[in-house]
Amino acid sequence: MKNYLAISELLEIEKSDVHFDKNQLHPFGFIKKMWCAAIAQNLGVALWREPNTDNLQLVIDLSQKTKLVEADLEELGTGFLMHKFEKHFEANSNKSKAYFLEAHLYFDSSSDFIVENVSSKNKKQFEKLIKTKNQFFQKLKQIQQEKECKTPYFYPQNIPIATTRATHHKAVEKAIKAMQNEEFQKVVISRNKFIDLNDDFDALEAYQKLEKRYKMAFVSLVSIPRVGTWMCATPELLVSQNKDGIFRTMALAGTQSGKEVTELKNALWRQKEIEEQALVSRYIINCFKKIRLREYEEIGPKTVRAGNILHLRTEFLVDTVKERFPQLATVMLELLHPTSAVCGMPKDITTQFILENEGYDRGFYAGYLGGVNFKNGSSLYVQLRCMQLLEKQAILYAGGGITADSDTEREWQETEMKCQTIESVVFE
Repeated sequence: MKNYLAISELLEIEKSDVHFDKNQLHPFGFIKKMWCAAIAQNLGVALWREPNTDNLQLVIDLSQKTKLVEADLEELGTGFLMHKFEKHFEANSNKSKAYFLEAHLYFDSSSDFIVENVSSKNKKQFEKLIKTKNQFFQKLKQIQQEKECKTPYFYPQNIPIATTRATHHKAVEKAIKAMQNEEFQKVVISRNKFIDLNDDFDALEAYQKLEKRYKMAFVSLVSIPRVGTWMCATPELLVSQNKDGIFRTMALAGTQSGKEVTELKNALWRQKEIEEQALVSRYIINCFKKIRLREYEEIGPKTVRAGNILHLRTEFLVDTVKERFPQLATVMLELLHPTSAVCGMPKDITTQFILENEGYDRGFYAGYLGGVNFKNGSSLYVQLRCMQLLEKQAILYAGGGITADSDTEREWQETEMKCQTIESVVFE
């Protein structure tokens, strides 16, 4: 059952004293207090902002469990989903597993309320959720009286191997030879980059800089016990389906610097990038053919900007009500992930090549994440332009599409440019 808890009453604040509005406790001041209380109680928490909006959304899972679920959007409740690049299957399951934070507590910066959605058919589980909820609010009131402190977050259990320039060059060279031998058409080779965090680094302050700079991106900060903490500003929608049943996906590929391009209509694209984008678009159309979906709208390709980088984008729209296909988002999610934009073509062969040759674990980089089953529907994005937070370091992730005509050093420089998208903002 949903309850709407007034923040002023919850924290025993007199509105007349505090003038509870957007210039006082929220969005970021109050969000930070909720975040700190959640981490202190060992609760998973997700903060995000949809593209081209100002509305910050926060979910807290009160279960104190790290939950892996099948990414079946029709069966899941309201919450936040995050899936790794590599698919994970369990026995007797043909659907991959994703981490899920249930929206037991939900706050958005457009209201003065926290939505409480605590329910369970199991009496013991329900009592435990209520107890954890009460402890959380006690902690929140305590934090409200304390001085500002650095934003805490969960660390990962496993840290990936650092990618060297030599390792990346070797993987790219091997990919080029494989394509010259016609083993596949295109592959995406990625790398990571470790950077030290300053002593005064604050995760929520870094997030705030990122979401202000990249208004056209999906910007998120997610922290899950025993899993770790990831931040991203991604331009790429994987799937969405709104409350009216309109399904969307996109092909986003091809990359060039946008620093010298003032008007998008003047952007010039090489044949390599045009072909790269066309491959991704064709893959989406082939997925539609697999499920015998013939009626869709195709918009593009057109040039779009993501920070200091330009991409080519083609959008695809389907009216699932008209097509009588309400489960399309779930079906396409399983078919598309990982997209050819983050692995290659053919997908199965290039995915295996990546796992065998990149030399490190991508983790959630090039996976997907987003809010599901909220009032506006579900929207899941490919986790690009992202970083993983450790105790005293951050790990940046970036990749580039390799074709038979690629230049090894140029591909390394492209990943450097992509790392700069997030690094230049967070650590400026």
